[in-house]
Parts: sequence; C-alpha cells; structure tokens
Amino acid sequence: MENFPLGAKVQIQAHLKPMTVLDTEKKLAQKTWKRVKTSKKGVVVGVRSVKEGQIHWDYDRRFRPSRHIKVYLVAVAMNRILRVLPADLEECTEEETAQATDIRIPGQLELFTGEN
Repeated sequence: MENFPLGAKVQIQAHLKPMTVLDTEKKLAQKTWKRVKTSKKGVVVGVRSVKEGQIHWDYDRRFRPSRHIKVYLVAVAMNRILRVLPADLEECTEEETAQATDIRIPGQLELFTGEN
C-alpha cells in the first residue's frame, strides 16, 4: 500500500459511496460503503477513517462501528471531494499533468508580479 502526500495528482479507478440498509423488524440500520467505479483525475487533500457498523434504535440509538477503513480525500472539482481507497489510486506522471500548467491567461503575469 502506497502513501500519497497532500497535493499529489492522482488517477482514480473507484470511489466510495455511503449506503444505509434498514431492517425494521430488528430495529436496526446497517451503514456500509459501496465501491463505485469511475475514471477521474484529482488532487489528494486529506486522509480519513470511515466506519461501517450498525445503528440500533430500540434503546440507546447508538452507532456501533464494526470496521474502520482508511480512505484518501481526493478533490476532483472545486466543490466535489471523493473518498477513495488507497488501492484505487495511481499517481499521475509529469507528462499527464504538464498540459494543465501550460495554459496562459491574458494578464496572468501581471496579476502575480504586481505589474500593471
């Protein structure tokens, strides 16, 4: 398992989506994470631990985790962050990321150097 530093540009094969399965007879809910295949590029912005387990609502209404899963938070857009398993990440090479840095915006140099 490879560790990815913050800011690393990565290719995603799949991400995790939360799911809750209700069982009204037993008065519990099962919280799990479903793996959804995708093909996106993004930037690593954090590491978290997500939990799977059961929620009993008959007496104390507590969430009892049964498993902890290490995931990376990967930003694929300004308002979209995906939870990704380490096995579903590949680090992008410099040739793939060079295309985004070659874009020139009119007035860009003046904005960053303070020249007007």
